[in-house]
Amino acid sequence: MKNRFVVLLGLALLIACKRRGEQKFVISQKDSIHILNKAIIDSGFTTKVINKKQEEDVDKLDDKLKTISAAEYKNLDGLNKPRCDLDSSGFIKNLGVTLKSRCDEVCETDLFEIKSGKTMPLPTDFDAGLLGIQVSPQCDRFLTYSSYDMPDYDKYYAHQALIVLYDINKGVGLKAIKQKKTFGFNTWSIKEVKWLDERSIALKLYKEAYSDEVKFAYFKVKIE
Repeated sequence: MKNRFVVLLGLALLIACKRRGEQKFVISQKDSIHILNKAIIDSGFTTKVINKKQEEDVDKLDDKLKTISAAEYKNLDGLNKPRCDLDSSGFIKNLGVTLKSRCDEVCETDLFEIKSGKTMPLPTDFDAGLLGIQVSPQCDRFLTYSSYDMPDYDKYYAHQALIVLYDINKGVGLKAIKQKKTFGFNTWSIKEVKWLDERSIALKLYKEAYSDEVKFAYFKVKIE
C-alpha cells in the first residue's frame, strides 16, 4: 500500500508540473499533503476509509437481541401507541413537519418543513429506501428502519438492515429534530418494528430471502 501511495504521489507531482508549463517550482508541505490526499481520493482508497468510519458509527444489535414470542409481539398492537396525533404521512401533527417520499431507481424520504420548504433527508443505505417510521409513545423521539431482503447483502451494502433513532426537542420545525444514533444488523432483515417503551423496541425479523414462506423471529432490544 505504501508503494502504491508513492507511485500515486509521483504521478500527481508530474501532473502538477505539466499544468505549470513544466516550470521548476518548490512544492510546500501543504501542497504535498493536498496532492497526496487527491491521489488517495482518486485511487478509491477514500471509499474504504469512509466505510470504516460508517462501521464505527453503527451500533450492531445482532448479539443484543432477546427472544420474545409471536403472541407477545402481536399483543403490542394495542399498546404503546403515540399519545400525539399523526398526520396522513405518519408523522406528528402540529410540529410543522411532514414526510415526503420519491422513487426514481432509488427511493428517498425527507422531512419537509411546511413553513419554510426546507428538507431534512432521512438516511438509508438501501435502494428501496425506508420500510417504515415509528413515533415513540411519548412522541419525543422516532425511528426509521430499512432493510435488504436477501441474505447476500454484503455484495451490495455494508449492512443487512439499519435503524436510525431521532430525538424530538422542544419547538417546531426541523430545528426540533436531531439524529441521535444508528443501529445495524448483519444477520437479520427487518419486516417490522414496534415501540415497547421510550428506550426499547420489538422487532419482526427474518434471515432467508424474503418470500410468502419466510419464517419470522421476534425479539426485543434496548436502543440508547
